[in-house]
Amino acid sequence: MVRGANFNPFHAEDGDPEISNSTQCAFTRLNVWVPAVILNSTRALCVAPPSYYYRETPVEITLNAQDWTNDLTPYYYYKPPFLFDAQPRQGPIHGGTHVIVVGTNFNDTGTIKCKYGNQEVPGKLLSSSEILCIAP
Repeated sequence: MVRGANFNPFHAEDGDPEISNSTQCAFTRLNVWVPAVILNSTRALCVAPPSYYYRETPVEITLNAQDWTNDLTPYYYYKPPFLFDAQPRQGPIHGGTHVIVVGTNFNDTGTIKCKYGNQEVPGKLLSSSEILCIAP
């Protein structure tokens, strides 16, 4: 959702100019342009393209495919965590085993949890690739 001012949507069915092919959002660092749907004078909808390298890119909008905004509004990409392994893979039935979960893109959200079956326990971020959990 891009928010701004003076988007002034046109309605071709009311005799206004047809601009649907001219309204676009640019994800500038990616060098990608996508169609924009003008919802009203302050909101437009654009579908963000994938980014496998950049975690942030400025977004600009045009209503006529010629004149673009130039305010460098950032769009941030969130890379989801990915799990590779857990060590050890087993422990005693009474619990208490310290388990290191290994993966990528781990961030300290303040609410890290590990799930054993239906039971959740707090987790502790050790690094961007390791989380410590204590088996219940």
